[in-house]
Amino acid sequence: MTSWLSCWPPLLGFITVVVLSLGTDQLLHSGRVYPPWGQPMSNALFVLAAAYRTVYTVAGGYVTHGETYYNDSETLWWAKGGKLTGESVPRIAFLRRILEAGPDEGLEPLKSTGAYRITTAGGLDNIVLQQLFTPPAGEEGWPGVMAWWPTAGQLHKYYLSYFGENRPREVVAAVPPDEMYDAVLIDTWEMTQTPLAKGVVRGHVLRIAPRPYQALLLTRAD
Repeated sequence: MTSWLSCWPPLLGFITVVVLSLGTDQLLHSGRVYPPWGQPMSNALFVLAAAYRTVYTVAGGYVTHGETYYNDSETLWWAKGGKLTGESVPRIAFLRRILEAGPDEGLEPLKSTGAYRITTAGGLDNIVLQQLFTPPAGEEGWPGVMAWWPTAGQLHKYYLSYFGENRPREVVAAVPPDEMYDAVLIDTWEMTQTPLAKGVVRGHVLRIAPRPYQALLLTRAD
């Protein structure tokens, strides 16, 4: 009985993310951001599809993907399976490889980031600016560094931040004090990982090329 009940949390989580991912797809099709189901999409729209799936992952979920390309056999992948052909597929596989190389415990959203506070408050209209700069519980005595970007990981071990369409030139490391990390820049569209720096500490300024759809990975080094 216990083993059966233990299956429910991951199953419900999977169902939730399936609904969330495909629901976002449907909204974008309905709003004419995407073309009708089955018609080809541009590279820019594939970037968008991969981007919000990455956001859902960093927010603490696991993503799914569906395709409805027309073909001679009239076989729709999301209904009958088969071969995936879109350009999002290798990029989702790239994200999977990053997750598989991460902590065995999986990723948890970092609750101290500005992105997390704004989201849980229901948007900027529902938050007092001072709340964004108030240190969270357990970080009151830490040197003041604000973590803005959506971040997931394991405390004192692994931090993965995603910038989405934002193009920062500088990112300040908001890792815990007295800990050292190695920094890697991830380009989610080009599917590359570029080492940035070693021995990164809290407050260290990392300078990067301003491109969209990049992520920063900080892993404990000491």
